[in-house]
Order: sequence, then structure tokens, then C-alpha cells
Amino acid sequence: KPFEPRDCPVSHSTASMFVLLEGAVRQCIWLGLLLWCCAGPVLSQRTHPCRFCPAEPEWAEPEPARRLLEGPSKIVIDLGSPRQTLQAWGTSLCWWANGVGQWTNKTRLGELLGLVFSDFSAESLHQSIRSGAPLPESLGLTQARYNIGGGEDPKYKHFMRDGGAVEGYQAADGSWDWQADASQRAVLAGALQRGLRIVHAFSNSPPAWMTKSGSATGAKGGSSNLKDESYDAFALYLATVVKRFATDPALLGGRTLVFDAVTPINEPSASWWKFGNNQEGCHFSPQQQSAILAKLAEQLRGQGVSHTPVSGAEENWVDGTVESVKAYSDEVVGVMPLVTTHTYGASDGMRAALAKWAKVHGKALWNSEFGTGSGPLQGGIQLAHTIAMDLAHLNCTVWTLWQVADLDNTLGPSGWGGIAATYQHRLEDFKIRKQYYSYKQFSAFIRPGSTVLSVTSQSSDVSAVAALLPIQRRDGAEAVLVLVAANNATAAVQVPVSFAGAQETPSVTKMSAYLTDETHDCAPVLPPAHEGDEIALVLPQRSIMTLVIDLARGVAAQTPRFV
Repeated sequence: KPFEPRDCPVSHSTASMFVLLEGAVRQCIWLGLLLWCCAGPVLSQRTHPCRFCPAEPEWAEPEPARRLLEGPSKIVIDLGSPRQTLQAWGTSLCWWANGVGQWTNKTRLGELLGLVFSDFSAESLHQSIRSGAPLPESLGLTQARYNIGGGEDPKYKHFMRDGGAVEGYQAADGSWDWQADASQRAVLAGALQRGLRIVHAFSNSPPAWMTKSGSATGAKGGSSNLKDESYDAFALYLATVVKRFATDPALLGGRTLVFDAVTPINEPSASWWKFGNNQEGCHFSPQQQSAILAKLAEQLRGQGVSHTPVSGAEENWVDGTVESVKAYSDEVVGVMPLVTTHTYGASDGMRAALAKWAKVHGKALWNSEFGTGSGPLQGGIQLAHTIAMDLAHLNCTVWTLWQVADLDNTLGPSGWGGIAATYQHRLEDFKIRKQYYSYKQFSAFIRPGSTVLSVTSQSSDVSAVAALLPIQRRDGAEAVLVLVAANNATAAVQVPVSFAGAQETPSVTKMSAYLTDETHDCAPVLPPAHEGDEIALVLPQRSIMTLVIDLARGVAAQTPRFV
């Protein structure tokens, strides 16, 4: 498993018989074993923390020297197997937008939004890199999830976490309040001004007055919370909101918005949507999901906004999404052009199974949520591994971070967001965390329109993604390739990079490198050595490195994909 300690590369199969010896013989043999087990790796520059050896600091060289893990680690990029075209990197807006959208310091809010959203092109990125200019000061996200709030009953609002009380648009008496959710809408409007291109609307819960428990947090037993008689009303509620955004420019400061898709569910099969939870949520069985999706598609047609289609199943784990979509009626499958899933729990096999289902049924496939805040680089290494597996096996064309920012008045270094942002008006500040730069190693380089390539990595510690940028040939380059590689090991690792699948062997003409680790924040570093089509990549311990590689070959190419 990629996040478990590495197995010791030295055999200790005879150690158990030695530890049974007593007295001087036992001590002598033990000393000999230590020399055999530890001194040898020192000479061979190989680390192997295990229960028979002293802790690494007792024999490792002091910083800044770092030893290299030897072994079969290598990366092979298949230039002859273009896969999906990446449409966007994104983030959910709730709940951070509900907090920072209330800031009165609009300059500071604009600075925060600029760090997140931008639509700079691959062409301009490449020009900046080759001219020695700094990277854009933005993640370059162009997709977002907008949460259509259900709206909690005021007597239960104390249940909600900071930012979790997203306002709904319709009251129990049937009246509509189009001034509601002003804070999240302010952030959405600011994101659109900065290049946001794709917006996915989703619901965590129906309005509280449509629920069995009377609360948008969930049912008292964790079962479905939507009243049986409210399916039509809930579908009409969402369709009406979708239509209002498409027709009323007052909601977004003078512009309308046609949502690219809308879903009435969020992690619907989960058992944790219970009364008293600290956020909105509602359980739906696969059959209930199918029913509400059918109702919503019908209401969207009735409201004249069928150009915004429904999507599902939005399950927490890929296995659940596979189970749910297979249970949907033919009617729902027919009107649902987009499959969306979270990937908190996913094997490569289940990712591939969902990708196959989507392909067979002619559906687009997005990762609509993943987030983490634990482990090296504030969860950045795990984030990198999940991105790599999702692009390689899920074949998703949009990848969405759960929350790019956390509401944290302490502006502390830990949390699920790459940016810590305050919630209280009097503070109105933010601080960039380590995970921000981990995400930037992908989002700022593999720009929308890039073609994902097949990559083989023969190390459980190394995850890798490669893509061809959608740019014109220039300066002798037939193509520009981006490779992002993450190392989860506690020591540096040598990872030779080579290419396969090309009609003619490419050669590396120029290369730039950017690194995030404990001391670097997506910073330019010296690129690795290369000769011909081979790159001698060395990944520092617990790090993510991005290479921007200009490739050429001896004759003029008809396509930058080398096929």
C-alpha cells in the first residue's frame, strides 16, 4: 500500500535463532548481526528502517546529505497511448465561500480568489517558463461546485459548523428569497470574473421543511430524510434555482450562469447523515436516487432549462457509485450524460470498473470531490497519489478538490484546506498552507486541454502523472510534456524516466523543474540530468516534483502526440 512503511530490503530470517543465545555468545552474534544489517546499507547508501536495526538518525549522514533508495524504481511514459483530455481542475465552494464571502475587505477577498481561480493558458505558461518569468500566482482552477443550500430550521442552526449553515432560497410558506446565500454567490461571481468556466450545482439536503426530521442535517436514524410526498417539491425547488441563475443577472452581480450540471444528492448512500450532524446531508438509497434524479430531470424540462442536465451518483467511494448507477432506471441513465463520484475510497479495479461503465453508456466522468489534511505536506502526498490514480484508472476529465480553503480563525498550518481563511469579519485574512503548493504542482502545469498519457511506475512509493500540453510547436519543440511525480518515501529515490510508444525516439531539448517538499513551495529547482530520451530523475524524500519537458525528434512531426 502506498502509504504504509516500506518493507525492509534486508533479510532477517535468521535473527530469531540469534536472539535466543545467551551471555557473551549472544552479544557477539548480535553485534555481528548489527554490522551485517546496518553497516552494509550505510556503505551501499540504502536506508531500511526495521525492528532489528537502530533508528536511522543513529547511522545516517546529517542533513543536508540525503541517501538514495536503490531498487527497480522507474517511470515509463507511453507517448503512443493518449488518453482523456483534461477539462479542468476545480474546488467545491462550500463551506469556505460562505465565510469569506462575508468579508467587507474586498481587496483582500480578491487576493484570495486570485490565488485560486485563473484561466491562464498552457501557451502563456510555457512562454513564461522558457523566458524565466515566475509562475502565475494562482492554482489556475477553472471549475467549481456550487452548493444549493437546503436551509436549516433556525432552531437547529446551532448544529452547524462554521460556514455550514448555507441559506436556502424557499421558505415553508412557499415564498422565495433571492437575496439568500449572498456570501457564496459573491465568491462565485468573483470566480467567474477570474476565469471560472465550469460550474456544477449540487445539493446536500432538501430544505428543512421538506424533511422528515425537520432538520437539514439528516434523519434521526440516518435513513432517507426527504418526505415521501416531497420528491416533486424538492425537484421543483432545485430546477427553479437553476432557472433563476440562468435568467436573473442580479444573482451574480450582473451576469447569468447556466450550470453545466446539477445533482440533488451528495454521498447519498452514506450512513452518517443523521439528525444533529454539523452539516447538511440526506441519505438516499440507489432506488431513491433514481427516483429523485428522474423527478429533477422532468422539472428541468418543465422549467425550460434542460440544457443543464442531471448528474450522479456522487457517492463517497467509487464502489458505491458503481453500485448506485447500475441500479438506476433506464430512464435516468438515458437523461444523465455525466457521472460524478468522490474518491475517498477506491481501488484501481473499481476505478476501472466505473470508467468502463461510463464508456459503455457514453457518459462523461468526473471526480467531483476528494480532500485530505493528514500525512506529509499537510496531506499533499496523499493528494498527489489520489490524483494520479484517478487520472490513470478513473479516466476522469475534471478533478475537484473538496475545499481549497478552510475556515480557521487561528490561521493554523493544519486542516483540509490548502488555504486557512478567517470567518469572523473583524479578522478577514488568510494564510497559504503546504497543501496549496501540492495541488499547484498539478493544476498550474497540466492546463485544460492537455492530453493525459499512460504512465508506468514500478515503485509503491512513487506516483506519477504525465500529459501533453495543448500548445503549438515552437523553438524546435515537437511537443511539451508535463510530468508530475510524488515520492512518499522517507528518503530520496532515484527514478529514471524513459519514453515508449513513439514512432521515432524523442529527445529532450529543454527542461524545467519545480518542487514542493518541507522546504520548497512549488519552487523552481535545477532540473535533473538527461541524455537523449532518458532523464535521471531524483525525487527528494516526501516531495512532489513537476517537470516541464520540451521534446523533439529528427524529422518534422505531423502531430505533437508522437503517434
